Amino acid sequence: MMQDRAARLQAIIDATDQHIAELLSFGLNDSAKIFAVAKLELQTKLHDISEEELYAFCQLLRRHENAGSADVIDLAERKASKA
Repeated sequence: MMQDRAARLQAIIDATDQHIAELLSFGLNDSAKIFAVAKLELQTKLHDISEEELYAFCQLLRRHENAGSADVIDLAERKASKA
């Protein structure tokens, strides 16, 4: 049942990618951004990423935004440690 759910969510994410590309080709950048936010939310559900993990990731990106390099975050390891 979970594999079916995961496959269906992935199909929706893939379709969302196509919609984003089409919206961008029409110059509808704000609409594409809305779809991108929806895609992100779907991906967090698919990969069981908590709001706290997403927030921590965003904070890390902000800190390293101008540094020219980024730390590698092993999300699989973090997920395994939560289990």
